[in-house]
Order: sequence, then structure tokens, then C-alpha cells
Amino acid sequence: MTKEEKIKLIRVGNELFNSGKIEKAIKIFIHTDYKDGINRVADYYYYEEKKPLIAFNYYQKAGNKKMLDE
Repeated sequence: MTKEEKIKLIRVGNELFNSGKIEKAIKIFIHTDYKDGINRVADYYYYEEKKPLIAFNYYQKAGNKKMLDE
């Protein structure tokens, strides 16, 4: 995947996330290894959905040590 393709996919993922299509967004974020997007999804599950185990999995994928320790 080229840098331009990755950027376009991340934009699509952000649009999906912002419109509430979390499952579709996370697939793109993981495929592109977009850590900020993966963290946003993890935060969504942790704070909004109150599902810490799902959030934990995404924090691991994003390498977010601070939240994993919390």
C-alpha cells in the first residue's frame, strides 16, 4: 500500500468513526496500523460503552502502555 492509499483509507476510517460506524472504522485502522485511530476506538469502548475488556484489546494493538497499566 502506498502512502497516499494509506492516507485515503485513514480518512475513510475517520469518517466512519465520526458517523458511528465503529466496527467498519476499526477494520481500516488495524489494516493501516493507524495507532491514533485504534486508540480512539479503544477510548470509545472504554468510556462510552463501558466495555473495558474490548478496550484493553485495542489498547494492546495500539501499544498504549499508559491505558493498559490503568
